[in-house]
Amino acid sequence: MKYLILIFVVLASQCSFGQLINHIEYKKDCNIVYLRVDSSKYKAALTTLKKLEKKYGSLYTEEYILRAFCYHKLNNNKKASIAMEVAWSHRICDPAYLNQIDGFDWVKMGESFNEKEKKRLNQGYENNLKLRSKDFDSLAFLVKELSDKDQKYRAFLSPKKMESLGDSLSILSIEQDSLNILEFERIYSKYGFPGEQISCLFSTRLLAFLLHSADYNWFVDRMRPKFLIDVKNGDMPASLFLIWVDRNSNSNGKKEEFAMYVNPKSFEATPLEIQLIKQARLEYGIVNSFRVPYNFTHH
Repeated sequence: MKYLILIFVVLASQCSFGQLINHIEYKKDCNIVYLRVDSSKYKAALTTLKKLEKKYGSLYTEEYILRAFCYHKLNNNKKASIAMEVAWSHRICDPAYLNQIDGFDWVKMGESFNEKEKKRLNQGYENNLKLRSKDFDSLAFLVKELSDKDQKYRAFLSPKKMESLGDSLSILSIEQDSLNILEFERIYSKYGFPGEQISCLFSTRLLAFLLHSADYNWFVDRMRPKFLIDVKNGDMPASLFLIWVDRNSNSNGKKEEFAMYVNPKSFEATPLEIQLIKQARLEYGIVNSFRVPYNFTHH
């Protein structure tokens, strides 16, 4: 009963938490917690998380998972599993926090749980489904349609086809991009940025479209100020925003400021340059524990 009451309170609090805070400042405050975990200072990290929870009234999934990870490292899987249930009963702010921090292996932690502890974890997953927006079905359809159209001609841009159809396919692809951008703007004007407030990991569905839209400076110039507001409001993950910004720099032949889109195999930087990259990222809400460079498959 105690845990049922806790989860009810957690679910109810989602209506207000997130609407009242600057998410960039929130993540900046969380930076010290991640650094303490990096240094294996798990008790200190737990203390700071408690203070942040009191300051903001709640935390996001990734920070509650970090709390669970600290308990796990302190050999207390019971508290870790309780924290994981609470974690997945909240919204994620930025999904990249779950796969871009070395040593933060929360999946392996879950595998170490006993049956009772895994039951708590699964309850958290079920609770997360209840957080889906009423617009989920409509947006899921619209975003899938947008993604399918994004690949309509790119799917044929193989080296062999490029030899004979390259110019024609490129022209068609650019024309389709323009139509896709118009469609995205219609979605955006009606629903706002369709991110994690719609459902868990929803923002990842937009990755391919956003990467290709970043090749058009007019669109970037128009949407960058709006997207930055979305990051502050917690509607757009900071990692997705910076990937989009770096892709635009890349397409213009400029150096990427945040090392979010650069190919890890070709990345070179001095320790000082890496530190400057981390400082630049933090100004947008990416903690210093993130990998440099960011690691994902290019599109």
